[in-house]
Amino acid sequence: MKKILSIVLSALLFINYTGIGMVMAAPAMPQQNVLKPAPNARKIDIAFVFDGPSDKNAEVMETFKKTITRSLLPDYIAVYPNDLIFTGNWSENSAKDVSEKALKSRATTVVSLGYLSSNYLIDKQNKNKFVITIDEYGYDSNSLDSQCLRSFHSLLSGSG
Repeated sequence: MKKILSIVLSALLFINYTGIGMVMAAPAMPQQNVLKPAPNARKIDIAFVFDGPSDKNAEVMETFKKTITRSLLPDYIAVYPNDLIFTGNWSENSAKDVSEKALKSRATTVVSLGYLSSNYLIDKQNKNKFVITIDEYGYDSNSLDSQCLRSFHSLLSGSG
């Protein structure tokens, strides 16, 4: 009898500490509503600026694209043309050059994902575009739906 009780208690501890019990007891998550653009949603061209080439650029940019798209829907449609991706060569001068190219482009908004380009754009006056700067020390994929993006949305809506 002790062996059976020990096996049952051991199994319960195993299930409890491995999380299997949570998976078995977790109710099915309802499917999240997918936001769709409103019929009169305005398209917003978004430019990205990188300090230099990296294997991580595409991955980071995709994270931002998803978050920006979710943040702007349903009132705006975020558009990410390939010709609005600007990449420097890891020097301060190239970061400045690609930042200027992005500011002179047809983009409505410029998202700087590099430390050098962010520093340049933060200090620049009269940008004439919406600019979001995120340096390597401030990037946190869990906090992308931050006040910065909400402020951006309210500026576009005219309520900010």
